[in-house]
Amino acid sequence: MALPRATKPDIEDRESIDIVGKVIQGKSFDNGDQRYRLLDPEQNEIELKIWASESDNYDIETDHWYLLERAEGDEYNGDRKLSSNRGKMSVTLLEEQPEFVNVPEDSNSSQQADGGVLALDIESLSTVSEHEIDLDP
Repeated sequence: MALPRATKPDIEDRESIDIVGKVIQGKSFDNGDQRYRLLDPEQNEIELKIWASESDNYDIETDHWYLLERAEGDEYNGDRKLSSNRGKMSVTLLEEQPEFVNVPEDSNSSQQADGGVLALDIESLSTVSEHEIDLDP
């Protein structure tokens, strides 16, 4: 199956689009609406909104690649987003990352981090000299 190579700049307001993306975050709201953050093949972040009345039509999970067909473009103040096109959108889980995506499957996005330690130079944050600050717990 040939996958579309559309990216965020190709999204046009109120126009249907076929696009692939990796879901990096999902959120359900109390009213039943769902919102997802996707990365397109060029690693542009795109928001996808699914209305409560349509949410039962879709099974979307984070860290998976999907083909979205007939998603509807939504442009507001220059920001291009997607919606479920009043239930006309279809979603297909892709078995693997499309070959034309340049980012390795196991790479971490800049928005995510697992564990680790953050080190800061205290002098750049404070005018208090180091000998006046007790760094021992």
